[in-house]
Amino acid sequence: IDNLGGIVGGATNVAFHIENCAGVADIEGTGSYLGGVVGYIPVAGASIKNCCATGQLASSGGSYVGGIVGGIVGGSISNCYATNTLSGVKGQIGGIAGQANTSPSVSKCIAWNPSISVTLNDAGRYSCAAIVGVMYPLGIAADCVRKPGMTISGLYEEADSAKEIYKM
Repeated sequence: IDNLGGIVGGATNVAFHIENCAGVADIEGTGSYLGGVVGYIPVAGASIKNCCATGQLASSGGSYVGGIVGGIVGGSISNCYATNTLSGVKGQIGGIAGQANTSPSVSKCIAWNPSISVTLNDAGRYSCAAIVGVMYPLGIAADCVRKPGMTISGLYEEADSAKEIYKM
C-alpha cells in the first residue's frame, strides 16, 4: 500500500545511498510515498545521485508522489532526471520529490514531467509543484530545471469557505 519505488520501496534505520539507477516502471498504489526510484527514506543522511525515472506514478488514495522519490528526510537528491507522469489524490506531489523535509537538499535535477496532478486535496495537504511538492524546514533547492509547459493541476475544495486558504 505505501512505500513503492522503481528500485527501492523504503528504508528504515539506515541511511543508504543510491547512485546511477534508472526506474523505468509504471507504479500504481493506493497509499502514500510513491517514487520513480525510491518510495520513502525516513532516515537522515541518505542520498540519491545520478538517477533517472520514467513511466507513470499514480496513487489512488495517498500522498507524497515524486518523480524520483516520494519522501526523503534530511537527505540529498542531486543530478537526477524525471520524465514520468505523476498523479495522486491528496497532494504533496513533485516532479523530483513529493516531500523533502528536515533540511533537505535538491540540486542539479531536471523535472521533465509532462504533467503533475492531484484529484482531491484534504485540508492541510495543498502542495503540488514542478520540483518538490513540499519542502521544510530550511531546505535548499539549487540549479534545478523544469519542463516548459508542464501541466500542474489540482482541485481543492473546503467545505467551510472561511477556512479556505487557496485553490489550485
